[in-house]
Amino acid sequence: MNLQFYFEKLNDSDAFKEFVKENSESYFCSGFFTIDFEGKDNQRHIDYYVPASKKIISFRLDSDASAIAQESRADVEGDFPAPEKLNSEIDFDFDEVQKIIREEVEKRSAGTKVNKILISLQKREGKDSLVCTVFVSHFGLLKINIDLKGKDGTLEIVSFEKKSLFDLVRKGD
Repeated sequence: MNLQFYFEKLNDSDAFKEFVKENSESYFCSGFFTIDFEGKDNQRHIDYYVPASKKIISFRLDSDASAIAQESRADVEGDFPAPEKLNSEIDFDFDEVQKIIREEVEKRSAGTKVNKILISLQKREGKDSLVCTVFVSHFGLLKINIDLKGKDGTLEIVSFEKKSLFDLVRKGD
């Protein structure tokens, strides 16, 4: 499936239509997606920023994208800049994201199994990017950044970093 599939479902929902009517100045600012190969913790969220209230409203779409829930994110303390606007016409294929990640993992860490992928769609340094956290076998963790090139969904890995969950636990001591 691709991102535009979820946008179509969102745009067709009564909850989103009501939200847009009440918040015409809101804009698409991020997305969060979970691909779980071990369990059934697949999630899809499309987020809109409301400048008047300085809040991010998240629309959760279930696995078949039929249920859409509006969730308000907790207030953030401090003076943070508004999130950058993303183009709602942007598109990419989730299967292609999985494929490019698995190919890169195989190339760099042969025999490592991908268990779960967390994907955050956001604007970074003026570019539409996928910031991916990948949980792999043997308590491994990968941080992979993917740039989206144009509306056609062309993907390019721009950074790949290996970590261990044990390293993160030790740093917390």
